[in-house]
Amino acid sequence: MTEVPGPTLEQLLDEVAAATPSPGGGACCGWAAALAAALIEMAAGVAEARGADAEARRAGAEARGAGAEARGADAEARRVGAEGIDRMTQIRLRATDLRRQATELAERDRDSYGPVLAAQRSGDAAEVRLALARASDTPFALTAVAAELAGLAQEVLATGRPSLEGDAVTALELARASCRAAANLVMLNLKSLPADPRRQAVQALLEHAGGTASA
Repeated sequence: MTEVPGPTLEQLLDEVAAATPSPGGGACCGWAAALAAALIEMAAGVAEARGADAEARRAGAEARGAGAEARGADAEARRVGAEGIDRMTQIRLRATDLRRQATELAERDRDSYGPVLAAQRSGDAAEVRLALARASDTPFALTAVAAELAGLAQEVLATGRPSLEGDAVTALELARASCRAAANLVMLNLKSLPADPRRQAVQALLEHAGGTASA
């Protein structure tokens, strides 16, 4: 079966810029989280590969009796360590899964606000509240995804590799921005539903990611 190519970045930007309700803020939150996830995958993969290479070089140097080379490789291997290499593998694989979730949620968000607009046209306040509660599902899920990504980015950053710092920091800030924005959408939707437990839940997620919602 022939795979249908997805839209280009320029096409996505044109869709966002169009004077239509969707795609909007929620989809953009998802795409930002997906970019953060991709950067984490790349950075964790580099750390994983370099750590494994250093372990292999150390073992080879020791076998050849090359003391200076072994010491240099040993210093590099200790930077990550065997457990650290395993953790980078786990982070890379988890970021891959979160990237898939983020892109799926971004796509789902395209249709999530339509029922709200329909309820608002009906003039039924109860229907509007119900529609807003349902529309909060997607940005709430995105808040959780982005908060987890922020934690993973901080772990990659903590490896202390100068060559990965820029990418890890970018991933962290993208994840935090996505988390804050998605949480804000949840709070906006739930303004008329103060007892909804998701209002408190997003605050906890924001604390984990290192941000606050403005709504």
